[in-house]
Amino acid sequence: MISLAFAACTPPPPPPMEDASPQRDGCVGAACREAGSTPDAAADGAVDMDGAVDGGEDAGDGGGASAPDASDGSSGDVAVVVGRCTGVMASPLVLGSEPRQQARRAFVSQSAAGFFVGYPMQVAGGDTVQFQRISTAGASLGMTNVVAALPVARTSGGAFAVTPSGFSSVFSSNYEFGLDIYMQRLDAMGATMGPVVRIVSDGELSEDPQVVRTSAGEVVLWRSTNDMLGGQRLLSSLVNGAAAGAAVSVGPAMTQASSFDVVTDGTRIAVALVARNELGQGNVFLQILDANGALQRSVPLTTGAFVTEAVSVALLGTDAVVSWTARNADGTFRLRRVNLETGVAGPAAVIEGFGFDVSQASIAPDRDGLVAAMRTTTPMGARVAVARIGPALTLREGLSAIAASGPGDQVRIVGRGDGTFGVAWADETSAPMNTTVKFQLVRCP
Repeated sequence: MISLAFAACTPPPPPPMEDASPQRDGCVGAACREAGSTPDAAADGAVDMDGAVDGGEDAGDGGGASAPDASDGSSGDVAVVVGRCTGVMASPLVLGSEPRQQARRAFVSQSAAGFFVGYPMQVAGGDTVQFQRISTAGASLGMTNVVAALPVARTSGGAFAVTPSGFSSVFSSNYEFGLDIYMQRLDAMGATMGPVVRIVSDGELSEDPQVVRTSAGEVVLWRSTNDMLGGQRLLSSLVNGAAAGAAVSVGPAMTQASSFDVVTDGTRIAVALVARNELGQGNVFLQILDANGALQRSVPLTTGAFVTEAVSVALLGTDAVVSWTARNADGTFRLRRVNLETGVAGPAAVIEGFGFDVSQASIAPDRDGLVAAMRTTTPMGARVAVARIGPALTLREGLSAIAASGPGDQVRIVGRGDGTFGVAWADETSAPMNTTVKFQLVRCP
């Protein structure tokens, strides 16, 4: 049986009370109802949930029990401290706002210079793609309108890759009649550099692009919908200089591409993908590509599933770890580890014990394990939260709420390798009606 107990991060909590008190803002798990708690003195957006987990974790779908995570000393008989991550800033940094509810995706990365966030936004009645530079302390260092050179009516995207000369940002636009894919390079200060590169121009609707930098150049991936044929393909193209290579299909055969995420080690590309079959089932795949963006191997990770939400992928050594959420009785957060050399997938791991459903999650490397950012519910409302996962894909530290949130698309996270993380997301709220892109700097001990 799993139980959780929590306390505020600052100031230090008083001794536990004998009688029960109302649940804390952001309290997660049965311990909120079973044990006393004190009012949360921390500001919203910097809530640290502290407690303990009894018992081991379920290792997943038919995979048997996971081996204990030796790095954190957890086992069926040892309590695991949870919820020690905190939001560094008293409230998230607001990067952009528009007066409507619109599904927006924010993409985040980092380098020695700091954090970077790309996202679409409505500005002065027109759609644009913005690129924000943020210091390692969480201060805004300036914003670039990536599509200023294109007077367009419809633009989306904002995903980008860090390159030796700066950044490459990708977006979809109807600048030349159809909905096509473009790439704009930026210098190290975030200023546009060189002409816009048109990646694809065809009769299909091309959207949701992402980009990675490999040893061969920039590889752009996107979803392309052919309305006449009813197909939804996952395509890739290698870009060298101003020339984009021919688009090639890299999705599983006889499926319709849905949400995807991409990461690279420089020589291989790992693409986590939700693809629907003819029965309407949404199954998770890992597509392994070479440095040019050509498909090497397709690894199915679920069978007969109905996954509908975002997937995420991160690298741990020569392995890729894929995560997704499923609103089932046996757990809401699932992961599988795949060896990029052989394509062999380990057993599915089901992370339980969060206390509430989690959704729209993403993962990033965290020292020898992973950190996950996600949306979750609490008695006091929706929250963006993070959790830490050990290398054996067991729960190392449970949810720490870092900010209040509304509904929205995927929460994105990136780590710096020193226990600090950048988290970016977009909230949709109805009162007042707006969509706001936010960034929070998170520290985990």
